Amino acid sequence: ATKAPKYDENGGFDLYRARLESYLRQRDCWNVVLGTEGPDAQNAERQRIYEERNLFARDTLLFGLLPKDAKKICTLVRVTEMWTAFERDKTRRDFANSICIGAKLYGAKYAKGMNMDKYLEDLEDYRRQLENMNDPITDADMASIILTGVEGTHRNVVRMFNRDVNPPDLERVLNTLRSEAEMDEAEE
Repeated sequence: ATKAPKYDENGGFDLYRARLESYLRQRDCWNVVLGTEGPDAQNAERQRIYEERNLFARDTLLFGLLPKDAKKICTLVRVTEMWTAFERDKTRRDFANSICIGAKLYGAKYAKGMNMDKYLEDLEDYRRQLENMNDPITDADMASIILTGVEGTHRNVVRMFNRDVNPPDLERVLNTLRSEAEMDEAEE
């Protein structure tokens, strides 16, 4: 990558970390971020190299962050301290957000009159957000979550999948619900 990565909340912390690590490894600066390479007062040449790498990594981090995040860490001198503070802030917030998004996903109920495609898209969006926060939902779990959410309006579909010995296949669940919704619309 020739351009320094930018953090954005949609991509999340893990994606930014991976991009930043790749970018700074290519420039031999990632060890300064990790703290495995530090100042060396005994060796002037190594001290100069460290200071250059620290400055480059600091600039990369500060320019890549959202202003509200950069403001919190800009007074720190060593990039390793900046990175640790940023990482602690983001991972703590991601955990709280993942609980909230998980509650929305697991608690979503389909009701008569709702648009099935929109309902399923919203659930998939919650799933993607959780995956970005390092809290992935398997296809089998997603199929169960969806069937639980439509139980009140699509009992026959839920019964059909409950008869199967194998866990429900996500694609089959999605396709069945979409075609049921199309038939319901045609009847109205």
